[in-house]
Amino acid sequence: MPGSLASQIHVFEKALVAIIALFLLMSSSSLSFLNGDGKSVSSGAHFSNLLIESKNNPKEDARINNDIGKSKGSEEDMKLKDDSDKPAKGSGDSGSGSNNNGQRVFDAKAALLEIRALKPMVIFSKSYCPYSMKLKKLIAENYQITPEPMIVELDKHQFGAELQEYLGEISGRKTVPNVVIGKSVESKGGCDDFLELHNKGKLLDKLKIWGDNNLDVKKIGPPSNA
Repeated sequence: MPGSLASQIHVFEKALVAIIALFLLMSSSSLSFLNGDGKSVSSGAHFSNLLIESKNNPKEDARINNDIGKSKGSEEDMKLKDDSDKPAKGSGDSGSGSNNNGQRVFDAKAALLEIRALKPMVIFSKSYCPYSMKLKKLIAENYQITPEPMIVELDKHQFGAELQEYLGEISGRKTVPNVVIGKSVESKGGCDDFLELHNKGKLLDKLKIWGDNNLDVKKIGPPSNA
């Protein structure tokens, strides 16, 4: 009987050791770490949510991730601050602003004044318009104008429709292309008008007169090998 009792105790001890080992294994697999936000993150499969995952001491990994999390948070805070300091998208467009309700508004008059202040000659165009293309080609291939004309593609301007409507009211031309030169707001014409003056040999002088000494205009001659 004593031998049998000793054998039973030995079996019990082995079973107890196995249970304790299993408990420790389960506890280590569910070990948690604190990320940069102070939230508990489980190790194992979920550990990949952190920035560092290694075979090092879990406490050391937790410390590294905590430091990285703080740095990442600081960078994100700086980015948010930088973004908050930037103007809203499109706010840099000429003549645009906000009303008292924070709604964006467009001042066509102010926008046109800003555009006109940039160059003495402005061609209001639309990139897909065949007549606009024809006029731009006519000018580029036959005349050297300094400073070179400014081209405003109304279809690519955020407020192109509003700008074209206002331009039509003050220039007398509602269609494109629409050329404005010098101090006058009156339209100097469209594609057909410029083509007619060019064919009659009068466009060079007209451009000089309209430019009022603010434009240097020269006719581009044919190639020397023509």
